[in-house]
Amino acid sequence: MLSLEDNQKNSLCTAIRTSRYSRKVVTLLRDMSDNLYKTDSENIMTSMSHSVDDDLYNVFNDVLSGIDETRPMDAEERLRLVIDYIQYVEEVSFVIPIHPNREFVKRLHEWCVENIRNDILIDFSVNRLMESGVLMIYKGKYFEYSLENLLDEYFIEHDMDKMVMENLSQKKDTEPKPEENVKEVTEEKVEEVVEEAESIESGEPAKEAKPDEQIESGEPVEVQG
Repeated sequence: MLSLEDNQKNSLCTAIRTSRYSRKVVTLLRDMSDNLYKTDSENIMTSMSHSVDDDLYNVFNDVLSGIDETRPMDAEERLRLVIDYIQYVEEVSFVIPIHPNREFVKRLHEWCVENIRNDILIDFSVNRLMESGVLMIYKGKYFEYSLENLLDEYFIEHDMDKMVMENLSQKKDTEPKPEENVKEVTEEKVEEVVEEAESIESGEPAKEAKPDEQIESGEPVEVQG
């Protein structure tokens, strides 16, 4: 019995991606099946090249390879296989706050293939009341991936309260303590007083202060002309 191969099924889903596009493809294939028996109809692959993108064209080229063009029922049977498969392939639905662009759809479908199953289509509905995130619906189960939930999970996983306290503690440890600064200044002043006292006892003049030291001490500076 003729059937699609697994790699052909996966390739079809990868090329189609969304359930919305799959409905358009089904309509297109039904029209092509009807035209197979018309004497003035063009070659099916030529017609396909005008109607689908390159990725999907390559998949159909593989599915329809080896058919006898003089036997339209062979091509019709292959097209019927694709139609039946697309109509019943599993879907996963997403509710998002914006209309997705092509790259977004491509990346999300890749995620579904990696995390759910190889042959799957995705469906979208837009809810502009959602501030951010995405709601996934699969086999009647709901999975919410809102920004609020993602942040809550991240904070719990990384224990953000603990991280904040540790950062504050590290910052406090690196800052100089005020009493250490006072202690250093006091020791310098004591050394100056001791030197001055010793010089008075010995009758030797105290070491002359440098101009900037005199300014700091408030003593007059003698300027030589």
